[in-house]
Amino acid sequence: MVARSDHQEGRGAVSRGGDRQANQGGRLGNAPALQGRDADDRGVAPPERAPAKQSRRRYATSWKRFQAVGHATKQLPASATIYHLGRIDYHKMRHHWGTSGSDWNKARAMLSSFLTTYLGHLHHPFRLQVMGRVPTARENKGRMPQETPEDFWRVVMSAPKHAQASYVAMAVLGVGPKEYLAIRQRDLNPDQLTVVVNGTKSEYRQRVVAVDERFWGWIERAVPSRLQYRWLGVYWNRARESAGCPELRMYDLRHLSAQYAGDRGVTDRDMTIHLGHSNPKMTHVYSRRGIAHGIAKAIADSLEEGQVRGQVGSQ
Repeated sequence: MVARSDHQEGRGAVSRGGDRQANQGGRLGNAPALQGRDADDRGVAPPERAPAKQSRRRYATSWKRFQAVGHATKQLPASATIYHLGRIDYHKMRHHWGTSGSDWNKARAMLSSFLTTYLGHLHHPFRLQVMGRVPTARENKGRMPQETPEDFWRVVMSAPKHAQASYVAMAVLGVGPKEYLAIRQRDLNPDQLTVVVNGTKSEYRQRVVAVDERFWGWIERAVPSRLQYRWLGVYWNRARESAGCPELRMYDLRHLSAQYAGDRGVTDRDMTIHLGHSNPKMTHVYSRRGIAHGIAKAIADSLEEGQVRGQVGSQ
């Protein structure tokens, strides 16, 4: 890969009109081409700027589609440089994207991460200009598990005995199967009743999770896992069918953890820490049910009190 241009130190900027501005001698027009490794290392490939391996794979998929749609809409020539990113009509690109809103937003995240890393600053004028032009797509909320704690235990008890602790650990810690499988004995602190969870997606996912003493025994039996990913999935799928909860996926155990906490009044901010999210807005969905029940109770209390007062007044 080539070295960064003089944007890296914030010496290049682009005006809202799209004209280049020379600031201390830097020009975005001098930036290397937006190409991949197969370009004799002369280009810059956005996916390669992601810090995590999983993010690089996801960004690579988004970048491939970004290039394809950019070429199809005649907005991203083969010789495109960083400068061209400020000239694209992103609303037109979104219209021709052809896949889900979630997929578009992942491409948006790829572009944002690349510009931040390449330009050297989150608030670089050119990055702000480009990202201000990229719309955010509406996403489907997806399925939120509706199963009760009783449903959860019915599924767990339908699984083989040597697998049960793994599923309880996922629910207690609020982790998905990959995060769970990465937990080692050294990550357990029995004195503090905490577990170090090494995230698989971002720096925010690496966190310390506290465990209530009533469930510490389950954690000790679950770590390290006695099963690999495949058999965890096989046993879970059999158990959920047997227990009459076919919709409850293994990854839903992470969501169940947050939903049960939200039902008990845990705040969005606290759940953000527990789940390793970077933004409290991501966890607001888990508090909605508790809020809705609180509102329903307030309405019922008010109507009931009015009904009582009305009956007393009529006597």
